[in-house]
Amino acid sequence: EINYAVIADIRRATRFGPGLNEAFNFISRGLAAALERLGLRPQIAGDNSAGHGGPGIAGGGVCAASTTKHEITCGGEKIIAAAQLRSGNCVLQHGTIYLDLPQPAPPDFFPAARRLPDSGRSGMSDLRRLLGALPPLEEILDAFCVGFRETFGQQCAELPFSPDEINQIEHLAAEFAVSEPKLVRK
Repeated sequence: EINYAVIADIRRATRFGPGLNEAFNFISRGLAAALERLGLRPQIAGDNSAGHGGPGIAGGGVCAASTTKHEITCGGEKIIAAAQLRSGNCVLQHGTIYLDLPQPAPPDFFPAARRLPDSGRSGMSDLRRLLGALPPLEEILDAFCVGFRETFGQQCAELPFSPDEINQIEHLAAEFAVSEPKLVRK
């Protein structure tokens, strides 16, 4: 999976709009531009999903298996799980782009999804499934950098992790021991 975060001071980044919905939609446009560069036809879920559990998307309180009106779908399936916080003049949105979900996702992949049909897999997709094959990671990251640059007018920069960040990553990896951490871009 690829995780992203967008942080902005809306006093200076006025393109994010005055409200949470406008900011979420603006960031979704950058994500959609990235997916288009990879050859997909993404759609912003739109008003017809009216919150969690929109048409054709399983809900049940499982963030990754439900779609809000500003999130991205491809072929009716959610491809990016996202959440946003707005505090004062700052907005933070983070999300996950799934590269290769297990088919179907095992119950411990999304523990809260056990109560959903198809072990929580319903309504979600990943890049491998949608594209037929997974492009090289650098190609995927480049697509997101270009999509964000075209939408936000900002360059992506490859930055090294600080020693403190590396220690935190190693601590979390040891504690949760799912897989080896991959330090690709920050």
